[in-house]
Amino acid sequence: MMNTKKLVTLSFFLSLAIILNIVENVAFSFFFVPGIKLGLANIASIFILYYFGYKEMISVNIMRIIIANLITGTLFGMPFVISMFSSICSMILLYIFYRLNKLSIYGISMIQAVLFNIFQIIVVCFLYGTNVFFYYLPYLIFSGLITGYLIAISASYIIKATTKVLPNTK
Repeated sequence: MMNTKKLVTLSFFLSLAIILNIVENVAFSFFFVPGIKLGLANIASIFILYYFGYKEMISVNIMRIIIANLITGTLFGMPFVISMFSSICSMILLYIFYRLNKLSIYGISMIQAVLFNIFQIIVVCFLYGTNVFFYYLPYLIFSGLITGYLIAISASYIIKATTKVLPNTK
């Protein structure tokens, strides 16, 4: 059974992730190369992974994808399918790296971003029936490394700031 403080904290970070996801999709879709995003919602994911655990991260990510796509009217559309499949596949592989306990928060965040981008290309190629999008993969991997590092910086600041307020529930 989940205690109240944990439930409220997870709900707060779910809300934050939804807002960041929607804002990023609207605000930054015009400024960057298609497919390359900052991944701001992953700040919440990385925080939850390190503060609460893997199961909570999966739950929040899946709920974020469903709710954000429901709000934006793309539920079961192309953005939903790409995001859901890419997130689930990358989180499954991320679990292996996380369980190894050999990587820092920076390594985990960068791997999460790169894995998501790889699966995003796989899904897009499958949906469009062409492999032409694989040429775009090096750019997505490079951007995933940079954005993953930036997300880890943000998440580590939040973790440090909250350790005095929230008890660790792992």
